[in-house]
Amino acid sequence: MEVIRDWYPKNSHVHHFDTNSGEFLSNNQNEAKGKAKQKGINELKNENFEKAETYFEFSGDQHLKIIAEKLKDITEDINNNQYDQINTNLKEAQNLVKENEVKSLIENKMNKLAEIYVGKGKENFINKNWSEAKQFYELAKEISINNSKYEDFLTIVSKMMNLKKENEIETLNEILNLINDLEIKNFINNELKNAKTTKAQDLSNEGQKLFNESKFDEALKKFEAVKEIYGTDQGFKTEIQNAQDKIDEIGAMIRQQNEEKEAKDFFDKAMKDFIEAIDAEDKEKLEEAESKFNLAKENFKKAKELNSSNKKYQNWFIIISLKIDGNDLYNEGIRLFNKAIKLKDLKKYKDAKVKFELARQKFEEAKKLSKEIYFDAGIEVINKEIEEVENEIQLYGEDEFIDQDLTDKTNTPLSGNSELIDVDKTRDQVNT
Repeated sequence: MEVIRDWYPKNSHVHHFDTNSGEFLSNNQNEAKGKAKQKGINELKNENFEKAETYFEFSGDQHLKIIAEKLKDITEDINNNQYDQINTNLKEAQNLVKENEVKSLIENKMNKLAEIYVGKGKENFINKNWSEAKQFYELAKEISINNSKYEDFLTIVSKMMNLKKENEIETLNEILNLINDLEIKNFINNELKNAKTTKAQDLSNEGQKLFNESKFDEALKKFEAVKEIYGTDQGFKTEIQNAQDKIDEIGAMIRQQNEEKEAKDFFDKAMKDFIEAIDAEDKEKLEEAESKFNLAKENFKKAKELNSSNKKYQNWFIIISLKIDGNDLYNEGIRLFNKAIKLKDLKKYKDAKVKFELARQKFEEAKKLSKEIYFDAGIEVINKEIEEVENEIQLYGEDEFIDQDLTDKTNTPLSGNSELIDVDKTRDQVNT
């Protein structure tokens, strides 16, 4: 193909034209060659290698003409899968180049080719053609300017080629930490899921066999290993829960007898403390009663924690909590009632009534849960206090508060976590 044509006008210098574009290059041969060389480089960039050759032939740049030939051959080699020859041609072209512009072009070509190799390597990797994948990754490393970036690809291929069943999961996790490519990550994640499923199923079968043989300690270890395999992977949420359920089942069977006995011991002690506290409260030994109620609550709590399926233990923890809360509310009501009498404050009378009503509600709930008579006396005491408060509120409505002699009215304190107030004594002080 002729791209430069000389014209010799009469009485003039030689004129050099580009026959492709019709462009006048120069009547100076060296200048025309320089322009032809640049046009050849531009054609290299556009991968018009034959045109580039003719420009370089005119310009006399034989090394560039050879480079154009080699780049042209690369296109054919790609179509014919002659990858080793491609790398050879590119390296030879790289060694010939002098111009920075062409050097950059070849380096870009090498890097693009490396990415093509990586793509083919990935394709083979995902199809488990490990040897072919390794070959392409090696080609990518060989031709790339920054060849260290492909080391990880070669590492993961090597790991997959040497994968052993006993360390399969660990190896796949290592590969995941090495690679950033999304497609390969998805592939490895799928392989990891299959490996976990297979190993976990084998361990589960072994564990179930041991469980059936009543070898609970050994079975427990197998199912704990199953759970460890899955870790916190939410893709195995159901499997993790199944393993945990089995662990819980086996653990419960191992612990059941000891825990039930221990729970019963705590419950029996709690009931003893509770009854003694009720007795002490009836005898107005309030500090002793408070201490016993708190001990009972602690032991009811231990009993229900050790045997959480026992409804009786659960109920009695609620009952003792209601009793203690009720006592505290009652004592707060007494405190407010005392202040109301001293200050002749209608709001404090009403606040005291609210506290008494809340305390009564607690005792009634406790009685309903326990189906026992332990709370009748407390409810009766509270009812009397509410009645007394209501009487005081009616008196408060008069223009001038009239002190009443209340010394004959009975007030029964209850044990609690707050300091108790003797209302009768306070009223005597008010009326003095």
